[in-house]
Amino acid sequence: MPHRISQADIAKHVGVNASTVSRALHNDPRITEEIRSKVLEKAQELGYRPDPSVSALANYRWQSKPREFAGAVAWITVGDSPKELRRKYPEYDLYWMGAKSCADRFGYRIEEFSLTEKKTLEQVEKILYARNVKGLLLPPEHHPYLEWEKLQASNYSIVRLSRSVHNLDAHLVTANQTADGLLASNKMNELGYKRIGFVGYTHKERLFYPGFAWGQHNHSDAEFIPPLFMNKFPPEKQKEALCQWIEQNKPDAILEDFTDFHNLLSRTPYRFPDDFGLATQNVLRHPDTAGIMQNLEEVGRVAMLILISLISDHDRGIPAIPRQVLVSGQWVDGATLPPRNGS
Repeated sequence: MPHRISQADIAKHVGVNASTVSRALHNDPRITEEIRSKVLEKAQELGYRPDPSVSALANYRWQSKPREFAGAVAWITVGDSPKELRRKYPEYDLYWMGAKSCADRFGYRIEEFSLTEKKTLEQVEKILYARNVKGLLLPPEHHPYLEWEKLQASNYSIVRLSRSVHNLDAHLVTANQTADGLLASNKMNELGYKRIGFVGYTHKERLFYPGFAWGQHNHSDAEFIPPLFMNKFPPEKQKEALCQWIEQNKPDAILEDFTDFHNLLSRTPYRFPDDFGLATQNVLRHPDTAGIMQNLEEVGRVAMLILISLISDHDRGIPAIPRQVLVSGQWVDGATLPPRNGS
């Protein structure tokens, strides 16, 4: 049997111990770039390949032992404090839970910061520098006054959790909204609905409608209804616009991506499922409604995983080629969208 090249063999050639080789192969930030380069070069030269059984055993031992402190990363929100956002919006709580569980597993601590008009980005960055924070996680934000382009981005590894984080083309992990819109469209058609209307936003970071529209285009028996984008109307005109749209188009079902839709509909004479079926792109806020579960806890977990990999690889700043990782959602049946015509 040919001799399998081991990490101990690499260590002998490079003149370091086997633990240093292991750390270098796993991009441990404690290993200098010079040693890491020598180890990788010698591993390639000798034809080193990890032994699957040894890797499995090492992974088991790693999972079983307490984690050493690896460093701190910052979770930065805008406007409300992180705790207040998690209290008000279940989405933020799931993002946080996913990121926190992953950080705990790998020995990282997440420190929370909130930016306001009084607590500026420059002030927060001074704290980040003092605490040697190398990674930033940026959940969704909806405030126009923050100028992310002023961030000293070269000091950090950065991952966004939403396209709503403007002026900062960092790596992105978020829900696959286009695929979720397509999934909702297909499921609603399968349940027997043909005249499906969409009520939502025209914001460029929201991509549910393109997927929904493509799904309707692919169903030959679907009857096209023009979408109703509620942000085109002032709040005092939205009820009138919704009623007029329903009267003109007579949908047999509605897919909504509008935060205030249920409250708005309750002030009209229409009810579901008596007048039309209803599905939502976010079942978190309305658990009894059919629609999409976006798996936002997984978004937070994957975002933290990618941030750790960037930190370990000393990958800082705005990337030349930003990456997007999209997490698919799942369809959830509900009483608001009963099957029609024996579907």
